[in-house]
Amino acid sequence: MEIRKMKTSEIDQVMELGQFAFQVEMNSEELAERKKIINPENVWVAAGEDEIYSKLTILPMEVYIGPHKLSAGGVSGVATWPEKRRSGLVSQLLTASLKDMKDRGHILSFLYPFSIPFYRRYGWELSADTKKWTITKDKLPIPDRKSTGTIKRVAKEDWKELNTIY
Repeated sequence: MEIRKMKTSEIDQVMELGQFAFQVEMNSEELAERKKIINPENVWVAAGEDEIYSKLTILPMEVYIGPHKLSAGGVSGVATWPEKRRSGLVSQLLTASLKDMKDRGHILSFLYPFSIPFYRRYGWELSADTKKWTITKDKLPIPDRKSTGTIKRVAKEDWKELNTIY
């Protein structure tokens, strides 16, 4: 087993693992579109001789902290086949990808964790908290009933067109 960057020939295996792990089913058109944007340079895998066991993707980005633009890497799509879990593969992938991000000059790394304690072990920490506010209806302004807009119901088949807007 080795930890390395994905080979172009492994893209189908990586995509199959991602669909399984995140319970997403893509049709052939969606798969073709996704293949166009996957950069093997950004995908780390734990691989056996002929099989991908685990994977993660680095999303290169730039972020602003105040007036300063910084290079960052987002960790995304971390997945392992169920029979290969709990064997340290994700830990090895995270270690390799963090070194890679450092070598690329990424000052920061971001992720949206399924478990904060899991990623905290590797050095990530929360950068923001959530506040929940409850406002009673009587504290909200009365809507302006003089609106000039209109609402029109659309046919069910028109939803695909609307989804591109959203």
